[in-house]
Amino acid sequence: MTERPARAAPSLGSSASDIAQALFDQSPFSSVLYDASGRVIALNAAFTELWGARLEDVPADYSVLTDPQLEQQGIIPAIRRAFAGEAVMTPPVRYAMSEAAATGKGRTIWTEAHFHPIRGADGQVSHVVLTHVDITARMTAELALRDSVERTTLLQSITAAFARALTADEVASVTLREGTTALGATVGLVYRLAPDGEWLELAAHKGVPETAVDAYRRIPILAGRPGAEATRTAEPIYLRDGAAVLARYSDAGDFLSVAPAESWATIPLVQSGTTLGVFIVGFAETRDFSAADRALLEAFGQQCAQALERARLYESEREARHVAERTVGRLAALQRGTGELSGALAPDEVAEVIIRSALPALGATRFSLALLDAEEDALEVVRATGYSPEIRERYRFIPLETRFPLCDAVREGTAILLSSAADRAERYPQLGDVRSENGAGSMAALPVRGNGRIIGALGFNWAEDRAFSPDDIAFLDVLAQQCGQALERARLYEEERRARSEAEAANRAKGDFLAAMSHELRTPLNGIGGYVDLLDMGLRGPITDAQRADLDRIRRNQQHLLLLIEDVLSFARVEAGHLEVDDGPVAVDETLRSLEAMIMPQVAIKGVRFVYEPCDPALRARGDRDRIVQIGANLLANAIKATPAGGSITLSALVDEEHARIRVADTGTGIPADKLDAIFSPFTQLGRTLNNPRAGAGLGLSISRGLATAMGGSLTVVSTEGEGSTFTLTLRRDR
Repeated sequence: MTERPARAAPSLGSSASDIAQALFDQSPFSSVLYDASGRVIALNAAFTELWGARLEDVPADYSVLTDPQLEQQGIIPAIRRAFAGEAVMTPPVRYAMSEAAATGKGRTIWTEAHFHPIRGADGQVSHVVLTHVDITARMTAELALRDSVERTTLLQSITAAFARALTADEVASVTLREGTTALGATVGLVYRLAPDGEWLELAAHKGVPETAVDAYRRIPILAGRPGAEATRTAEPIYLRDGAAVLARYSDAGDFLSVAPAESWATIPLVQSGTTLGVFIVGFAETRDFSAADRALLEAFGQQCAQALERARLYESEREARHVAERTVGRLAALQRGTGELSGALAPDEVAEVIIRSALPALGATRFSLALLDAEEDALEVVRATGYSPEIRERYRFIPLETRFPLCDAVREGTAILLSSAADRAERYPQLGDVRSENGAGSMAALPVRGNGRIIGALGFNWAEDRAFSPDDIAFLDVLAQQCGQALERARLYEEERRARSEAEAANRAKGDFLAAMSHELRTPLNGIGGYVDLLDMGLRGPITDAQRADLDRIRRNQQHLLLLIEDVLSFARVEAGHLEVDDGPVAVDETLRSLEAMIMPQVAIKGVRFVYEPCDPALRARGDRDRIVQIGANLLANAIKATPAGGSITLSALVDEEHARIRVADTGTGIPADKLDAIFSPFTQLGRTLNNPRAGAGLGLSISRGLATAMGGSLTVVSTEGEGSTFTLTLRRDR
């Protein structure tokens, strides 16, 4: 134990002090010892290994009761309860040791902290022991997963809203309504680029007074304003506060005076390399715009641009009836595909939606979807339709440097459109085998982008030559972008599924480890028991009464350890889902009567009164008799521990049409309301401190609840602190 010489350690008996010091030093858990004022007295080696700080790094005037990081996270009230005498476990805390250490040393870790008060001879709290559990990996994964899921959910919601908008005005309305609300903005403006490309025209606005809007309804494209600049450069502009706005646009003061916002983001709405307009949002507070903020804003801008492009297609095609009919069908296909793609959770499902929705709308006869491999030096065709098995197998994996339509689309980042078989033969003379199978006709290969980068390509073939109209090209481009979004959502879903699977595997590994360690420990303990019996029988020579008493102590401790190990094994089986229970009729009265003989020695020693209220001998419950006895014995043992001398424990059974309920009621100390759930967690024992140790590993109630669940029942508790507790095992009634 590393100790600060200037601060005295607690006064204990020499033997107890040595044991306490050894426990503290050798504990694998990061531990700190505080005096009653919250000042650090000692740290163990596990603390230094976890946090990267030593006792000499702690400021001399530091007190955990005034720690600013813990105060900011609202943990101090819980810590004060510990210094008042209550064992406390904090919620997850993110703590930067470098900010607390006088030397600036230390790591930043997510932790769960356990505070254990130690009382002196006068009954007052003299010291508090703190142990840490490092949960950084778990919290990092959970926060990343939560952010990913929230962003995906938000983008899916916005996609659905945009999919319902068919005109530019509707898109602008959705942009303001969905965008400002989702982003938490106070001001929003949507500008569209005029057909002549010389002006930005205000399509919708929110948060700016109508009396002030007129001056900003049209902005010259060459003006020194954020919207004009973003349109010209096709790059987003982020300004953290009004000072940054004025430093870059000196004539923006008038607008800032009427717009209730401090920070600004201007997002160009770019579709197929063409800027269609800008989306400007203002926020009430100063904002530095993190990478996550920018990614979300730009993803939203991309959604808006796609929606505007869809609206442009719809409105322009509506002018001519024969073109309108085809375009409406395509838009409907896009909308259906958008909804279906939202539910596609794998690349093959994305391809199936395209085959079902887009292929008929395009009139194409063949389709392929290829994705970059992990090294991004080859394409793997994950789905193809209309091709022979030989062609699919031959071109399943294609090196990216190959002169091939899908590869060229990925490398060049642009669509490859060939209107005839002659054009295809001229550009790709080496692909005669593919052309002969595909027949004479046009083809298109389009890059697919996900999260701003190219991730693969789509390929279409037609049986006849065809010239690609601007509408065809726009449709293909939107389709490729929708495909990219769906593949990105599928990737996020797969990452979430993999993270969940890894977490479940980690839990299984923990259970396997506990089971393996428990088995390893039982072997030497059984050997100890055997040698104790040999010595007790005098096979190694006569023994004295004092030696026999020592052997009895060894035997009792060996048996106690075996019980603890059996608890760990049972817990591991419950955790791993490997617990086997019978499901047969159990005579409730006979089973409960058998518990009396098991616990009467403990009842007599403790000086409590035990009452069994008999039930109908014909009552049968569904379950495993041995497991019911195990649960009952555990509940009664806990009741004996919790009930002071002179108190009473009652064992009874109630019945209704569907269930049999076995109850263990005591007049003990009761359980605090905020601990009623915690007592069923593994390794939890109420009231256990260095001054008040309790036998067992704290697994009994956790195992009992797992056994009850495995039998199709439940284990619950009601308790009033100071009056007692009632545990109820509910089982199915046998008919």
